[in-house]
Amino acid sequence: MWRTMLIYKTYIRPHLEYCIQVRSPHLAKNIEVLERVQKIATDMVPRLRKRTCPERLKIWGITSLKDRRKEET
Repeated sequence: MWRTMLIYKTYIRPHLEYCIQVRSPHLAKNIEVLERVQKIATDMVPRLRKRTCPERLKIWGITSLKDRRKEET
């Protein structure tokens, strides 16, 4: 589980947050795509699959991309 979390935090999340266009998408469909990528990445841990995405994020100690965008504004 911790390896998957480390992989997510090291390789996936930085790409999702890389540029302004991605970090603050204006179209709802783009926001949904980014959130879906985060959900799929957190769903890779077999022991956490039965939990909801917000629960998985809380266990990992990270916020959703949507919440991160709110914090920065």
